Amino acid sequence: MENGIYKLLKKKQNNLGSLHYEIQMFRCMYEYLKRDNFNKGLSNAILESFLVHVRNLIDFFQGTDNKPPYKHYCDDVIKSDFKDGGGNNLSLVDNWEITRDDKNKINKRLSHITELRTDMDKDWSKERERFKEEIEKAVKQFLEEISNEYFPFEKDGIDIKKENFGKYEKDFCDSTKINNGKINHKNLSSEGISNTSSGCVI
Repeated sequence: MENGIYKLLKKKQNNLGSLHYEIQMFRCMYEYLKRDNFNKGLSNAILESFLVHVRNLIDFFQGTDNKPPYKHYCDDVIKSDFKDGGGNNLSLVDNWEITRDDKNKINKRLSHITELRTDMDKDWSKERERFKEEIEKAVKQFLEEISNEYFPFEKDGIDIKKENFGKYEKDFCDSTKINNGKINHKNLSSEGISNTSSGCVI
């Protein structure tokens, strides 16, 4: 019995490791988006990466389906998979300023060639700030609610504690150390880039 409980805990910790990565990338791409010295192609790639991680975090906090168990696929990982200190499943987020329409717009910007896609090729700065604010609030609430029994756990050789969950080491988002230092921040600018070489589906 204890072995089964341990395996379940390790599985949940592995899932938290995936969430930890999503939050790291979301925060990292947000910081990159605030810069204006990347060329158009790289700026688009950074925006699309940011929106991918926003969409993944929307799915985690809000669920991937609109009816119980709020999962489109059985292996989707969502907030309600985790428990609080009293052993109760956490509630999904339903009181934030991110709508399913936002997710649909992100999908059209990222995943589909549609007649409306050109409308999505716009300045996302307002949405960027709104997504950042709302997701950070959801992360904070999640860490306040989740049981301490899940922590610490290991991710990529680093012990992840509750207080550093979702945070990244400096090198993780340091553009001066991309590709082991072979491509520096200047190389990534517009001037330097050309010189580089249960009701769910199973």
